[in-house]
Amino acid sequence: MTSSQIVSAAHSEGESRGALRGVVAIDGPAAAGKSTTARGLALLSGAAYLDTGAIYRAVAWAVLRDGLSPEGGQVADLAGRLDIDISVDPSLGQQVTVDGERVEAQLRSRQVSEAVPSVASHPIVREAVHQIQRNVIARLVASRGGIVVEGRDIGTVVAPEAGLKVFLTASDDERALRRSRQEGVTTWNGIMAVRQALLRRDTRDRNRAVSPLAKAPDAVEVDTTSMTPAEVVDRLVSLADERGMLRLAAHPPVGPDGTPDDGPQETITSPATFRSLFRGHAAGVVVITADAGSGPVGFTATSLSSVSLHPPLVAFALSTSASSWETVSAATSVVVNFLSADQHEIARRFATSHVDRFAAPTSWSRLPSGEPVLDGVPAYLRAVPESRFEAGDHHLVVARAVEARIRRLHLPLIYHAGSYTTATTVL
Repeated sequence: MTSSQIVSAAHSEGESRGALRGVVAIDGPAAAGKSTTARGLALLSGAAYLDTGAIYRAVAWAVLRDGLSPEGGQVADLAGRLDIDISVDPSLGQQVTVDGERVEAQLRSRQVSEAVPSVASHPIVREAVHQIQRNVIARLVASRGGIVVEGRDIGTVVAPEAGLKVFLTASDDERALRRSRQEGVTTWNGIMAVRQALLRRDTRDRNRAVSPLAKAPDAVEVDTTSMTPAEVVDRLVSLADERGMLRLAAHPPVGPDGTPDDGPQETITSPATFRSLFRGHAAGVVVITADAGSGPVGFTATSLSSVSLHPPLVAFALSTSASSWETVSAATSVVVNFLSADQHEIARRFATSHVDRFAAPTSWSRLPSGEPVLDGVPAYLRAVPESRFEAGDHHLVVARAVEARIRRLHLPLIYHAGSYTTATTVL
C-alpha cells in the first residue's frame, strides 16, 4: 500500500482550500459516532476527511477474501501487495476499492468487524498504515488547508500534533443500538449479541500491545449518548473555532465611492462571528430585502438558518403567494437584515400585506452594489441565491453569503414564538 493508492484523485493537490486549518483528530470506541461526526465536520468546514478504520477494514476484507486467518503471519505480506483506494472527499460518502473492486458496502459486515481487531494488531501492518496516514495528512493539509481524521489512535500516535483532539464516547447500550441499526438487527437477542461484540472489541482495542485505544492527555472528551449528530458536529465546530482553526474569506466593506470603509462597522472575518448571527437558527427573525430593477421589496422571515460554514450558506423560506417572490426570484443578490429588540415594529411592518413597506417611517438606503438595506439594523448579510426549491406552500431559497457586516454590538435579537419576542441571546 502507498499513500497515493489511499487517496482518491477526487482530492489531488490544487483543490480549493476550505475553512478548516490544520488537523482534527477524532478517536473513540466503535459506534461512538466517529464516522458521522468526522464526515459532518469535514463537509461543514470544506476539509478533507480520512476514515483510517476503513483502511484496516479493507485489509481485513481482503484477508477473508483470500481465505487467510486474521491472526496468521501472511496478513502482513498480503497487506503490502494490496491496491487500496479510499476517497477523502466527504461529499462522496465512503468509497473504497481493493484491487479495483468496490467494497465499501461490505466493510461493515459482522465478519469484517470481527476480523479487524486481529488484522489491526499486526505490528507490521499497523506501522505501514500509520506511515501512509501521516503522508496523506501532510499532503492534504498542504493542498486543502485542513483534514478531519478519525480512528482509534490518531491523537495518540498518528497525529499527536493535531490542533484539536476529540475523544468520542457513548454508553454501551446506545452504541449497541446504533450498531444494530447499522447492521439491520432488530431482535432483543440480536442487539444483546451486538453489545457483547462491541465490548469484546473494546477490550481488544484497549489492551493490544501496539497503539492501543486511549484518550490523548490533551483530548476533549465528548459523550454523544444523548446528542444528535448535528449537536455533536456543532460542538466540534465550536472547539475548532475556539482554537483558531477555522477561517472565512473576508470581504472588505467599501463605501459609496468604492474605497474601503473605515467607519465603525465591523466586517465578519471568522466563523465565530458569522455563527453568532445564527444562534437562534430557524427561529431568528430577519427582513429579506431585494431589488431586481423594478423597485425594492422586502418581507419578514422567521425561518432563516445557516447551513454551511464553507461556503457560508443561509436558507430562508417565502410563501408561494407572496407578491415579493417575483422580485426575489429574479434578483442576483438579496440582503438579510437582522433585527434587534427595539425593532419589533419593523418586523410587523414587513409582515403586513398591501402596504408600501419602504415608505416612511421605514428608513433605508442602498449598498454600493445596489441592494436595499434597512438603516439602523444591527447587522446584515448580502447573499447570492444559489438554489430555489418548491416546498409545499413555500419557496425555499439557499444563498451564499458574500458580505457580512455588524453595525451595532451586544444587542438582543428578536425571535418568533407565536409573536415577535425578545431573546436573551445577544449579538
